[in-house]
Amino acid sequence: MRAFANLFLTLFAADGALSLFHEIVSLSYPLPAITGLREFLASVVIVMAVAAYFCLGIDQRLPKRVFLPLILFVCWAPVSGSIFPSLSQSSTYGLVAAAGQLLLCLLPVYHFRSGSQASLVMAESMFKAPFFSLRNTLIFATANLFVLPLVLALFVFSAAHSFLETNASGFMRLAPDGLHMAEKVYRRHDSTIRLAAMIHVAEKKYYQELVDSVAEGRTLVLAEGVTDDRNLLRDQLDYGKVASYLGLVSQQEMQFRGR
Repeated sequence: MRAFANLFLTLFAADGALSLFHEIVSLSYPLPAITGLREFLASVVIVMAVAAYFCLGIDQRLPKRVFLPLILFVCWAPVSGSIFPSLSQSSTYGLVAAAGQLLLCLLPVYHFRSGSQASLVMAESMFKAPFFSLRNTLIFATANLFVLPLVLALFVFSAAHSFLETNASGFMRLAPDGLHMAEKVYRRHDSTIRLAAMIHVAEKKYYQELVDSVAEGRTLVLAEGVTDDRNLLRDQLDYGKVASYLGLVSQQEMQFRGR
């Protein structure tokens, strides 16, 4: 257990140092090779953090006041951008997070010091106590009745957010307060093209704000639709009932001015 714990502490510090170096260098010159190495090291640290967390409930010799903050940081960092999109959009967030990871390394350095000598890893003398404690395991298991559902919900949310980021081309974004639609704007000379994502059901104010945002004058609106010239559809496509059930309105409520 000592070898595993010390390896996790060492890789956590190495990941923080590499992340900080990568963030600083990327400000002026991107290095794809370092990016790949950083992602690989971060993945290893995440897997080890999950294993280390469950080890806390088995081996009472692992100090929770040292390992828990490190494990929480490792689990929080990948999902923080999904929960708070403003963080992922900030150019300095990665730099601050990497610096914070290195600062967390002061926890083991402080608690594992022996006299005037500081150490990042656990000494052999710290493992002389009994390995297992039923009281420690029962308290850990009880706490996880509340912790694990929350952690699972966060990771499911993060996975759904990543799925939308990958497959919706940036037009849809999942946030804690619901599903948000985004648009992209392209300009050339005096012409502007807006690509706005659409959804069949949404809040009424979303459609109203979209209609009001269309500039008056020479504006051409191209909307995607469905035609049935051969009368193949037996029933009319109507999302009104579904929208009403969800407390929303259907896309049919959106009416543009003009022809």
